[in-house]
Amino acid sequence: MRTYKSLIVAAVMMASGGMGTAQNKPNLSGTWKFVGSQSPQSTAGRPLSPRGGGSGAGTVVHTVSGAAANCKIECTIAQDDKSVTISLPADAKGMKPRDTLLLFAGEMEAVSSRPQTDAYRAKWEGDRLVVSNSVAFVSITQQLFIENGQLTIASKVNNPDGTTHSAVFVYARK
Repeated sequence: MRTYKSLIVAAVMMASGGMGTAQNKPNLSGTWKFVGSQSPQSTAGRPLSPRGGGSGAGTVVHTVSGAAANCKIECTIAQDDKSVTISLPADAKGMKPRDTLLLFAGEMEAVSSRPQTDAYRAKWEGDRLVVSNSVAFVSITQQLFIENGQLTIASKVNNPDGTTHSAVFVYARK
């Protein structure tokens, strides 16, 4: 009877990931549409500026200026075992923004064959894809993950003066 209970407990723990087994990396692939942001704030108590600038009055925040992973209002993500590519649709004038390539192994030479691409190193931490970059003494860390079937991009900006800003953007599969 005791062995039977141990087997049940072990099976439940394995099914829930409690035995130290590696978590599956989520598949971020698909077309995603912005559905909202969760209280973007700074340590100074001010909300983040929309799209990296402007007064912000009545405007929805959906990007972090200088960040690697910006889906804006809509994006398409392609994922394979070495990278994630984020593509944005053309704007109203037909201009297509550069694709963003997040490389797991840090193999930057793959970018030379893709001219309209910005590349960054990324790594998996459990079920979250983490990408960090720096722009003009500002460091930006982003986590991309699936929660309740939605793509979540959590961004944290660290400024040279010690202040931080964070924002969480949520996208539904289109």
